[in-house]
Amino acid sequence: MKSLIKKNMKRLIFILALMVSVSLVKAQEVSEKKVPSVIRLAFQQKYPNVKSVKWEKERGNYEAGFKDGKINYSVLINAAGHIIETEVGIPAGGFLQRLKLM
Repeated sequence: MKSLIKKNMKRLIFILALMVSVSLVKAQEVSEKKVPSVIRLAFQQKYPNVKSVKWEKERGNYEAGFKDGKINYSVLINAAGHIIETEVGIPAGGFLQRLKLM
C-alpha cells in the first residue's frame, strides 16, 4: 500500500513539474527595449494613453498586458505589427450584473 502511494506521489510531482515547465516555456516576459519598434508603435497607436505595459513573447507574437482602471487588458500583436487578439477582463460580478440588465 505504501509503495503504491509513493509511486502515485512521484507521478503527481512529475506531472506538476511538467505543467510548470510548459507554462514557463509558453510565454516569456521581455523588457520593452527588446520589443521590436513596429510592435511598440502598433500598440501605442491603438492605446496612446497607456503608460505601464508588461510585455511577453508568445509563439513568435508579442503580448502587451496592461490595466485601465479596474479592468485588465491583453493585446496580442504579430511580427508585422497587426493586432491579432484582444482580451478584456471582466471585473468580479460584472458579468452577472450585465446579464441582469438584459
